[in-house]
Amino acid sequence: MLHLRPELLPPEIDKRLQNGARAGTIDTSSIKPRRRLSSSQGVADCVGVDMSQRICVAEDCDREAVRYQKTLCKMHDSRRRRNGDLNADRRYRASAEMAASRFWAKVDKGGPLGCWIWTASINPGGYGQFIVYDADKKRGLPIPAHRVAWQLVRGSIPQDLYIDHLCRTRNCVNPEHLEPVTNKVNILRGISPAAISARKTHCIRGHEFTPENTYRPARGGRQCRTCRRNAERGRIMRKRAS
Repeated sequence: MLHLRPELLPPEIDKRLQNGARAGTIDTSSIKPRRRLSSSQGVADCVGVDMSQRICVAEDCDREAVRYQKTLCKMHDSRRRRNGDLNADRRYRASAEMAASRFWAKVDKGGPLGCWIWTASINPGGYGQFIVYDADKKRGLPIPAHRVAWQLVRGSIPQDLYIDHLCRTRNCVNPEHLEPVTNKVNILRGISPAAISARKTHCIRGHEFTPENTYRPARGGRQCRTCRRNAERGRIMRKRAS
């Protein structure tokens, strides 16, 4: 059931309101758009709407009505087609208790190794995501599920810290398997090339990375001093031989 403003309704819909529907609400699923006519026949004749009053009929919306017989803006028409509700995003404005209930209903606490597996939406990186309403942007935003779980159980996340999975299961939301760490620690605990290289204790030729045997270039990274000396000696010998 959609909440509309009767004073902005076109004649076709307004007539249905006068024939028994309660003023202010109407089930638009029964209203089918008219056949699209050519531009020569006139857009106003096609939709039955005064072109000087093309304002979205949704409640508290002043956007231009460009869809659904020129009665809805793009946003509200998308909500109508997707959810059948012009105010679909308002379901995210629930209280903290309702949000927590909605969150934990998507968690399976019977995962392997004590993991609490997120059973809802998963982002391309493999992490769970939970829709939270943003009052400033006036729409729902996807938030990593493990961050939401930490805030629900442990409180706010310290500034500039990231939530790391100790169990290495990305869709786990068990607070016991999570830890706030710096971005550097979070990267070095992962499986990226930088993290793998940082965990190496010997170079490719078997020389140990001791403080004395480690060279750190200005551009970053580290190199084996023994290998650098051998490479320099080989370069000098080749130059003399030539």
